[in-house]
Amino acid sequence: PRSCMTRLSFLSARALPCLSYATVAAVAYGLALCPPSEIIRRFCHSLRQRRRPRLSSLELASHQLHDEQLSALAGIAYVPPLPEPVVQVLSRCCLCFLATTSDDSPHLSLMRFSFSPALDDSGAQLLIVSTRRTTKKYVLLCSNRRVALLVHDFVGTGEHDTVNYTRVDGRARHSITLNGDVKEQKGEMAERYRAIHLSRNEAYKQFIVGPDIAILTVEITEARVCDVNDSVRHFAREGGHASPTMWKEVAG
Repeated sequence: PRSCMTRLSFLSARALPCLSYATVAAVAYGLALCPPSEIIRRFCHSLRQRRRPRLSSLELASHQLHDEQLSALAGIAYVPPLPEPVVQVLSRCCLCFLATTSDDSPHLSLMRFSFSPALDDSGAQLLIVSTRRTTKKYVLLCSNRRVALLVHDFVGTGEHDTVNYTRVDGRARHSITLNGDVKEQKGEMAERYRAIHLSRNEAYKQFIVGPDIAILTVEITEARVCDVNDSVRHFAREGGHASPTMWKEVAG
């Protein structure tokens, strides 16, 4: 129909100036053979494919090597300094689930985070987060600074769940569970961490800058990697924090 032809011409002229006239002509000819809705669906799919960045063979090889390194870490608990493949995942991700609890009152929050080395000379590895002091999670953190966090790149919608067995730009999908201790930063140090967090989340300034927004750092004490095959083992620290290098595997 002429209306579909007009819309198709508009899309090709405005949305993709680089699209060849031969491609537009071929799609237009297909309108005579298929229902217009099907042609438009195929055309939009073609646009998405053209916009998707293509990886070079060198980039693919690099991602596959990184994937193998990360999978080799699955099911083992680590204390900082974290293995480089884990550091790479934390460096490129920006969302995590933050679990807090106090007096048998568990709470879960979706948070934006920034992975960073500590700005002091402690050598610690941190996640920077921010929250208003009026939130439930802030109240819980004031009474219990021990937290757990989950970072992952799995798809969370049911209709697309099967893609979790596929790679993302050459990488397999993993989840990383972290445990750590929270500290509210104050004064100049708080502003330095705030600047780092803001530089990586510029579109979310409203969650980072404000008169009653606290800057929190989570010092990572352990990390566990899990892959799509559910390769997980649990480890506990013998003697608690008093023996940071003594580990034993816990059944179940």
